[in-house]
Amino acid sequence: MGNLTRLSSVHLYGNMLTGSILKEIGMLQSLNILNLSNNMLSGPIPPEVGMLQSLTTLGLNNNTLSGLVPPEVGMLQSLTILSLQLNNFTGSIPTSVGNLTRLRDLSLFNNHLSGTIPPTINNITGLEILRLGYNHFNGRLPDNVCRDGLLARFTAQYNNFTGQIPLSLKNCTSLIRVRLHGNQLTGNISEAFGIYPNLVYIELSDNKFYGVLSSKWGHCPNLTSLKISNNNISGEIPVQLGQATQLRVVDLSSNHLSGEIPKELGRLTWLLDLLLDGNKLSGKIPLEIRMLSNLNRLNLASNNLSGSIPDQLGESLNLIELNLSKNQIGESIPQTISNIYTLGSLDLSQNRLIGKIPNQLGRLQSLELLNLSHNMLSGLFPSGFDDWGGLIVVDISYNSLEGPLPDRKAFHSAPFQAYRNNKNLCGNATGLKPCDPIPTNEPQKRKSNRSVVILIVLPLLGSLVPVGGLSVLFQRIWKRKFKPMEEQSQDIFAIWGYDGRNNLQEYH
Repeated sequence: MGNLTRLSSVHLYGNMLTGSILKEIGMLQSLNILNLSNNMLSGPIPPEVGMLQSLTTLGLNNNTLSGLVPPEVGMLQSLTILSLQLNNFTGSIPTSVGNLTRLRDLSLFNNHLSGTIPPTINNITGLEILRLGYNHFNGRLPDNVCRDGLLARFTAQYNNFTGQIPLSLKNCTSLIRVRLHGNQLTGNISEAFGIYPNLVYIELSDNKFYGVLSSKWGHCPNLTSLKISNNNISGEIPVQLGQATQLRVVDLSSNHLSGEIPKELGRLTWLLDLLLDGNKLSGKIPLEIRMLSNLNRLNLASNNLSGSIPDQLGESLNLIELNLSKNQIGESIPQTISNIYTLGSLDLSQNRLIGKIPNQLGRLQSLELLNLSHNMLSGLFPSGFDDWGGLIVVDISYNSLEGPLPDRKAFHSAPFQAYRNNKNLCGNATGLKPCDPIPTNEPQKRKSNRSVVILIVLPLLGSLVPVGGLSVLFQRIWKRKFKPMEEQSQDIFAIWGYDGRNNLQEYH
């Protein structure tokens, strides 16, 4: 290889190459592009790589390379692309990287790198792509990451970064994709970010941001994903968010948001996921939810929502997950939910729902999880649920339900905690008594048929039977016809175990 001094490009990506990178690589003085990505190369980067002064692209990603990133990399001053992601590199970023002032793409994600980002990286003012995610970095993000306004992709998720968002990001209108979640970043979120005409995706979840949610997010016309869950954001959801009509995912869960859910969110007709759980939202679920016809996941759990479940929710025919648990929602479960045949998870637990479980819910053949616990539901468990073949997890505890459970595996295998504190439930399930057999009406039917036959032939016998004989005959027919009904009434009480007392039992 060392004799190929005029070689300008090496493209050997995706060839399942093994072994280490030879130090003789440094003799290829004319090399512009070295792409050894997507192989199974191991060992360190030889320091001789610093001799490739003409190199513009160094692609070593998707291998099993290890060791330190050699400081000699900083000698490659013509380099525009440095791709070292998806390897096993350790240690810190060498300060010599700051010499790569022509660099446009620096990708180091998915390694075992640690330490702080060297201040010298601020010398690289023309970065378009900076990807640092899934490492063990700490300290602050680089201040001048978007000084020249060219940065398009900035990802630093799942590290230990602290401090505030770099000031250069606020007016960085070139941004397309930002992923900073899973750190310990802080600061007032309403002041840290601006308006981004090209932004498509931003995720800031699992940090320590505070402040109110800015109305500026509604002025990002190409935004498809807005994820800011698990922070300390307060205030109301801005109505202007309904103007970002390209949104597919809105995740503002696990914050301190208050006020009502804006009806303007009904304009987000492309929305797939609306996750607002774990806040302090109040008021009713807006009827405009019907406009979200593409919705897959709706999670409004753990808020202070009241009112009823709107019938219009049944028009979200692509819904897969519906979670309204841990609110103060009352009235009955609307039958329209049975129209959502795609529904796989339904959690309405810990509310104030009353009335019967709609028999129509038995149509939900895709349902795998059902949680109706901790409500005030009553009556018999619907027989239509016997058709549920896909159900895996069920919880109907702490209601006033009674009667036999559906004859399905999910009910048979559920623990007793899933049924406790109800009223006379029975069936083939842990901790429940078996249901008494339902008495047959066949003897009654046969006796009734005989009575009809006798009555039909009476005109034929009228001239032969004396009046006194007729009287005796009718008495016998009456007794045979109505005595079984009295016995059946007694059997009905036996079926439900009725003993004149309330059979509701408390378990502790």
